Amino acid sequence: MTDHEFQSQIKWLKAHNARFLTMQEFITYKEKGKGKFPKKSVWINFDDMDKTIYDNAFPVLKNIKYQQLDF
Repeated sequence: MTDHEFQSQIKWLKAHNARFLTMQEFITYKEKGKGKFPKKSVWINFDDMDKTIYDNAFPVLKNIKYQQLDF
């Protein structure tokens, strides 16, 4: 996925009132909420944390004030 495609998808999610979860919120809802997440919940995770994620995804997520980024 290009950085432009990623940015477009994040903008779409924001425009549709997605609720971005932190890792801790995801774990809490998964364990204590028995998998019942708030409507429109989104949790962003990357399989590989190479430099391109930091260079391309981090600025996009920082721009929307995504609260937790793990590198």
